[in-house]
Amino acid sequence: MSIALETLQVNVGLRCNMSCAHCHQASGPSRTEAMSDDVLDAVIAFAARARPSLVDVTGGAPELHPGIAISSRGLSSMASPFACEPI
Repeated sequence: MSIALETLQVNVGLRCNMSCAHCHQASGPSRTEAMSDDVLDAVIAFAARARPSLVDVTGGAPELHPGIAISSRGLSSMASPFACEPI
């Protein structure tokens, strides 16, 4: 029996250009934690196999991750809708 994956949520890091008091991850400009390129590649490979209905990329401000443009193109081709937004 196969179970369909509806949502794949990917947290790519904690760097953000804001420091919001309500942020449950304490993301901010001084945070440097980021998902490695190897893990991003593994996420894309997993998404290619799982074919989720929605890919939600989060984590601080995901657009600040150095590899997000390439990763986003790879992920967006596998899911519709595709969301990339700060949390």
